[in-house]
Amino acid sequence: MKIKQAHIIGFGQWRDQTFDFVTQLQIIQGLNESGKTTLHQFLLGMLFGFPQAKGRRINTYEPLEQGPYGGTIMFDVAGTDYELTRLGRTQTTVTLRTVATWQQFADAEQTIAELLGPVDRDLYLAVFSFDQEALAQIFALRPDEFAEHLRTLATPGSEQWLALANRWDKEATNEFGATKTAHRPINEALTALANQRTDLQATIANRPSVNKLESAYEAARQQVATLTERQSRLTDDASEQAARQQLVPVYQRWQQLQQQLAHADEPLDTALVDEADRLEAQLRVMPDVPTTTTVTQEQLNQTRAALDEFATLQQQQRQAAAQQAQFQDERDSLLQTHHWQAVPAELTPFQVKALQTGTGTAVAAQYRRAGIGALAFGVILLIGLAIAGQLLAGIILFILLAGVGHVLYRVMPKRVAPDVTLPAGYEGMTNEQIITAQPDVQRLHGLIARIQELMTMQQTVMPDMQRAEERLNWLGYHLTESEYRQRLADEQAQMTTAGQQAVTRAQYQQRLLEIYQALDVAGAAALQARRQEQQAILAKQREADLLREQLGDADLTVLAAASESVDDVAPSALAMRLQTELADAQQQLTRLDVQRQRLATDMTIEAQQQALANQEAAVITDLQAYFTNRLASAWVNRVFNLAIGDRLPQLLSSASALLARLTQGNYTQISQTKTLIKVTRQDGVMFTVAQLSKGTAEQVYVAMRLAFVKLVAPTLALPIMIDDAFVDFDTPRQETMLQVLAEMAADEQQILYFTARPTTGHHILDLNELKGDK
Repeated sequence: MKIKQAHIIGFGQWRDQTFDFVTQLQIIQGLNESGKTTLHQFLLGMLFGFPQAKGRRINTYEPLEQGPYGGTIMFDVAGTDYELTRLGRTQTTVTLRTVATWQQFADAEQTIAELLGPVDRDLYLAVFSFDQEALAQIFALRPDEFAEHLRTLATPGSEQWLALANRWDKEATNEFGATKTAHRPINEALTALANQRTDLQATIANRPSVNKLESAYEAARQQVATLTERQSRLTDDASEQAARQQLVPVYQRWQQLQQQLAHADEPLDTALVDEADRLEAQLRVMPDVPTTTTVTQEQLNQTRAALDEFATLQQQQRQAAAQQAQFQDERDSLLQTHHWQAVPAELTPFQVKALQTGTGTAVAAQYRRAGIGALAFGVILLIGLAIAGQLLAGIILFILLAGVGHVLYRVMPKRVAPDVTLPAGYEGMTNEQIITAQPDVQRLHGLIARIQELMTMQQTVMPDMQRAEERLNWLGYHLTESEYRQRLADEQAQMTTAGQQAVTRAQYQQRLLEIYQALDVAGAAALQARRQEQQAILAKQREADLLREQLGDADLTVLAAASESVDDVAPSALAMRLQTELADAQQQLTRLDVQRQRLATDMTIEAQQQALANQEAAVITDLQAYFTNRLASAWVNRVFNLAIGDRLPQLLSSASALLARLTQGNYTQISQTKTLIKVTRQDGVMFTVAQLSKGTAEQVYVAMRLAFVKLVAPTLALPIMIDDAFVDFDTPRQETMLQVLAEMAADEQQILYFTARPTTGHHILDLNELKGDK
């Protein structure tokens, strides 16, 4: 099968877009988000169906804009072109027809499955389609899992059987461990069975004698009667003493508090304490303004004088700049009026007189007279030719003579130069224009002199301004006059505020010291400690008052004597001891009575014997299931090993040759052990896959994939789709990979290689350009 064309009606970011593919190596390149993966998933969905379920990890590639979902692909199988159309994601409409005859197949899905042969979506993804994520997942497997995954390439479709065998083996391992102490259900069941046998034997051995049980029961009954009688006699004597004993701890605690209160300090003056708290709070909330500043009043006065000077000089500069701009505008206007590029020199009186009386004026008068004569002759000639009947010729000659007269009368006098040498700048001007422009020339020279004076004055004032600004730099650099005045005012205010707050803080602190002396404390910490002590004394006083209320009318002398005597065998203690002995005796009597009743109807031994039989049956059942799973797993693995016996060596040999090319000969062979795939380096050292770099391990897997595709190509020819799977390859290995793919494509193997890396060569489909066209 070879895919020739795809037309996406609506799928992800693509809409109404057609892609043409070559039947060999087709490189589809584009930056991230350019739609490479979307196009890849569209081709898979067209071949094997669109995703039906939605979920957090399932991308259904719904169109970004509302519209139809699906598209059409055209592919070739055994020389016949087919057109496949899928529309809709959940209720998909599928149409398949031949391109040449336009024959439509009744059961499109069944026909597609027959054209694809034994390959379904899972098998296609396992062999013919892979990306960087698939390579990364392979590298995350354990070495034995990686080897098992590569071996399954030799027998497509065996993954489910191997997974089932592994599940059986794992279930068996989870049920029964290799050692007796392993924590597995069957091990624990066997241990429980042994314990039940031991318990049954102990129960038989420890079953009590009927005569011994009756003797113990009678002795316990007599002990209960004796203790009950002693308890009755003690109750009357203990009532009065118990009441007195309850007040003794209260009296002792009251006496202790009285002694402590007698030695307590005098209470604090609450008014002074409250005033101290108020002063401390005011000191805490006062702003932390320094009592002295680094700026003196003299410095502020000097700065204010410098600021005034700076403002005056700045105003002079602004006025000079304004006058200079005004003079320059007037200069530019005069130059523009006379079309001068530069100001010409002013004429001397001699030059002005020469212009007014020079020979140039006489020549100009002769030109004017000649012009008038030419015009008069034209009029006479026009009248004569009109009388002769040649009016048209007369009009033509009149027009010519009138033009000559205009040139002689108007143009030539302006071009006559005066008979005197003039300064540069007056070229092209008549004598009258030059004489008329002299006042403007004088004004221009005056303006230039005034502009120069203003520039000189500005340069003269500049050093004074710099010196004034340097005196202001402690307030800030390159500020405006208003900003300088604001900062100067802030400094003045800060100086004034600091002085006022310093006086207030000193007054508060002085008063606080007086209060500390009056209260006889060293400071705030000592005052706080005294307050805590006084609070403790007040709490003790309240406790003493409550205890005295509890003592009530009791005789304090009797309580004092009782508190000093110690009676180890007080009636209350004796009563408690008798109560404990009586309770123990009654429990023993009850226990013996229960044993007597159970002995008459005891079926314990029979129940234990039945439980033991049930446990033996359960263990036998579990062992049967364990051996069944073990045998089934071994049978599947044996069949699998026989199936790959001939194909795996061919696969490893072809993959070894590809790996040698991909690694520039650094690794030369891929071999297998019982559980691992090993790779041999050019110096003969062997490595497991876990010992290889990530890029080399991925190259091993790619070599196995491509080797299998070449192995099954005679019977199973499907397009290979690779979605940017070689990003971990260095540049030489990526270039070698492209050469290998090109060689495979030359053997009638279609390869669609999606990549974000810019690639040069033939058959490149640039998605960036397609997105730009959109």
